[in-house]
Amino acid sequence: KDEFQEREVSTWITIIWNHKNGQSFFPIFEKRNRSWFAWIFILGNEEDAARWESSIKIRDAEKKSVLEFCGPVFPIDMKGTEVMEKMKCLALSDKQVDMMKSEKGIQDEEMERGFNSKIIITYDVKLREDEGF
Repeated sequence: KDEFQEREVSTWITIIWNHKNGQSFFPIFEKRNRSWFAWIFILGNEEDAARWESSIKIRDAEKKSVLEFCGPVFPIDMKGTEVMEKMKCLALSDKQVDMMKSEKGIQDEEMERGFNSKIIITYDVKLREDEGF
């Protein structure tokens, strides 16, 4: 029985990412009902967010399959529900998450905390081409 699969809502902010140009980003992975979503917030307003684009990839453990989304970065004051409603983020079904997750490499202390599998998500940002440096 996978506790995380049964929860209605679960949100993971994996890290606070400080970009080399001084901007701070917040990669998000959230489960709502039977769907999973991934996107990136920026510590800034809508104008700051519009300067950036995101790339989010989920790769299976064998590195044979990849799901990728390229799209906007969102300002930190936007609600996650708004991001998900606009569908301008990576959206996955429970089945897709099951296909991409792995049970390899889970450490004992992670198992003790209830984690029995992992999913590898790569987040990246870059300035939009029309922005330049």
